[in-house]
Amino acid sequence: MALPLTGLLKKMIEEGADSLFLTHRAFPAIRRFGHMKRLNHLPLDESEIEKNLSEFSTEKEKTTFLNTGYVTFFFRIPGLGKFLAKWYKKGTIGGAVINSIRYPTHNSKRHDLPSKYLNLDNFPGIHLISGSARSGRSSTLATMIDRINIEETFKICIIHTGNFPDCRHKRGIVEDIVIGPGMTDLKQAVELAIFSMETDCVAIDGIYGRDGLEALFFAARCGLYCYATVFGQSVETVIQNILYEWSHEDRKHILTLLSKRLNWILCQGLLPKEFGKERALAFEFMRCSKEVRTLIEIDRLSELKKAFSGDYSDGQNIPMEKSLANLYFDRYCSLKTIKNFASSEIDEDYLNKLIERGAASLGSPFFKK
Repeated sequence: MALPLTGLLKKMIEEGADSLFLTHRAFPAIRRFGHMKRLNHLPLDESEIEKNLSEFSTEKEKTTFLNTGYVTFFFRIPGLGKFLAKWYKKGTIGGAVINSIRYPTHNSKRHDLPSKYLNLDNFPGIHLISGSARSGRSSTLATMIDRINIEETFKICIIHTGNFPDCRHKRGIVEDIVIGPGMTDLKQAVELAIFSMETDCVAIDGIYGRDGLEALFFAARCGLYCYATVFGQSVETVIQNILYEWSHEDRKHILTLLSKRLNWILCQGLLPKEFGKERALAFEFMRCSKEVRTLIEIDRLSELKKAFSGDYSDGQNIPMEKSLANLYFDRYCSLKTIKNFASSEIDEDYLNKLIERGAASLGSPFFKK
């Protein structure tokens, strides 16, 4: 007989994992640093999964599950913390994923992200954090919002789907809007944050599609500090993904808006380390200088990389190739691993040139005397 849900979640917390997987006729499993680990307990069947989830869900949530085959809900366990459950059914077989929602302990040291990129002189406008799924985008967003919360007396509103760390009031005031059954429209959530909650800074965890981008642009046009997570493993890809949501006739308008409102883009990814089961962070950072804004406005996106890489970089902007080379020099990742990462979006010739020239060629913030 498998442990009840409380016992499984306790083991997950003890292991330092962030997700628990309950699958029909499979051993319960946890995920830590991107790696799955089975727990040493008997497999669960569908009735046991349902019994465990029913203990922590409301009648309304149970009804939603029965009617739709999918429901998400929050619950707390004293002494363990807050959790987000995603309960689903595929045909006649059910399962669940349960995420731990904790106060953000993700910081620049843990992520190997130079602290200056988490302590930027920010201005009203758009700030984007991108990457693939499970690349730590939400963690970086939580860290940046926490830094703003410590340093500024802002009213901050975080808009998310539930899987986001709790943020406490510090110098600023922090409130959140959860997109779910009661609030399904992101534009409506942004309007609530601006006009009713009188927010100075809005953070949106998870922008998907045109509706989400329009809500972000609306907040930026209202003069807010806007932070959001999006998909894309390079600066150029992020901008192209945004443009893809509009017709060719609207392209000029969106490029003009981005050239005026976009402040910076941080792209990140997690690579398996050569030794151990942890992962190392690679990142690309582009601050929108006058030159970058001009290239965006006149639609010369293919030249963006040249504006913040190579031997003429000002040291403020970091191309992905330099970050990958640094992981190789620090012996975190093998040459094969870094070349396999986003191979279609990196300049392999430039990466090889950096490796041939040695760690000193990377400059600040990577080179340590």
